[in-house]
Amino acid sequence: MTPPPLADNHDEIPRVVHWLWLGTNAVPPIFEQYAERWRTHHPEWETRLWREDTLPTLSCQTLLDAASGFKRRYDILRLEILRQCGGVIVDMDVEPIRPLDPLLRGVRAFVGRLGDEHIGNQVLGATPRHPFFERAVEDLRSHTGDSRNSSETAGKGFLKQVLTQYPDGVTVFPSRTFYYEPSFEPPRRPDDFPDVYAVHHQLESYAAVPQTETVERRFDQFVSEVTSALKALSGTQAASTPVVAPIEQILARLAKAERRVRRAVSSDEHRHRAQLHAVRAELEQAGVRLDEYERQWRRRLEEAQMRLDDAQQEQTRRDQRSVVRRLQRLLARWRK
Repeated sequence: MTPPPLADNHDEIPRVVHWLWLGTNAVPPIFEQYAERWRTHHPEWETRLWREDTLPTLSCQTLLDAASGFKRRYDILRLEILRQCGGVIVDMDVEPIRPLDPLLRGVRAFVGRLGDEHIGNQVLGATPRHPFFERAVEDLRSHTGDSRNSSETAGKGFLKQVLTQYPDGVTVFPSRTFYYEPSFEPPRRPDDFPDVYAVHHQLESYAAVPQTETVERRFDQFVSEVTSALKALSGTQAASTPVVAPIEQILARLAKAERRVRRAVSSDEHRHRAQLHAVRAELEQAGVRLDEYERQWRRRLEEAQMRLDDAQQEQTRRDQRSVVRRLQRLLARWRK
């Protein structure tokens, strides 16, 4: 299939947002919501959802046919579509915070840092036939048949390697621009994050999960992971010995679980509360000492209360108030 016509001016990135969704399953509602936010923030932009039967003719078709797993195929197709069509291609679990137009002035190709060492490939942009992506796809074709892992084949490892060799003409945005963590914060308070343009919720949109799989079920999985970690932690300590846990690691796990579901919670409130209660119970059983973190917790509680006051939707307010009340009870017990 020949790609539809694009903007004539190749000195600018075409105002087109591309998404990929492989397989036969329908796009899950949470990704439809993110797509609608892209349209809201970019009303003058064209949007395209590429499916298996609408893909353009590919110069790396042999490599794509040999690729195992959806993730590797998504990585290859991102680069090929951007090379041919130009525009901005984003994963379906990327949520926009504000319009990209001011960010793209004078930019002909861009990537974003992922942490201090990596280059993310969930948000990419370029003019059609930009030399960087031409070279990237050329390198892809030259490695047909390699047994390298997904990252090295066409993912972030591969992208970093190509950028190291061909950095000219490519703008590298800071990690905060597209990969701020925790990702659930900027959508709630965009004015507090003026340098964040989109967030990656890490819902693994490349996985083409069955329609019976839901974000809520993923929440169950992560609650189970947190619970298992706490049990393992408590098992390493004598029963009479207080457990001094690496609290930041536990908080990171809890934030990861919340990040993956916060924007999708729309029903089954009682089950979610029960799951949060289970996490709280495990924290109590593990005997985690939080006295030295009291000041940090107080600050977190004040920020949570401010977010509650500003909340727009009743469901979010109920969820947040529940979390605040439970944290207050935990602090009261641990201070005694």
